[in-house]
Amino acid sequence: MFTNVAVEYLDYRDFLLDYYLLRKTKDGQRFSWRKFSAMAGYSATSSQMKMVVDGERNLPPGTASGVLGRAMRLGADERRHFRDLVEYTHAIDDPSARARLLDRLRARARFRQAFLVEGDAFLYYASWVTHV
Repeated sequence: MFTNVAVEYLDYRDFLLDYYLLRKTKDGQRFSWRKFSAMAGYSATSSQMKMVVDGERNLPPGTASGVLGRAMRLGADERRHFRDLVEYTHAIDDPSARARLLDRLRARARFRQAFLVEGDAFLYYASWVTHV
């Protein structure tokens, strides 16, 4: 549903809000902050995810790559990226951790920008003789 997760985000709260709004548009009344909170492993009567998105609570990195990541149907690489995004957002007081995490996030973003060569382009590049 939400492919290439978070590569253009530097704050996981923005990503979560966009995900919520997309699901709300798609599912309407059936999707709520309470349902989103339940997806994250919180009580079904809780609106914890609303508080997370509003900055009143923090999302534990394990929740990002664990139950919530799976509930959002993120692949393994996307869950790792999401966890790193959560850790990056929380590492306000640790410049070295933020720099390390930012490098990791940027490396994944660059990798995702690579593209697959298909069709006629593949046939053209398949033979090195073509270029010589």
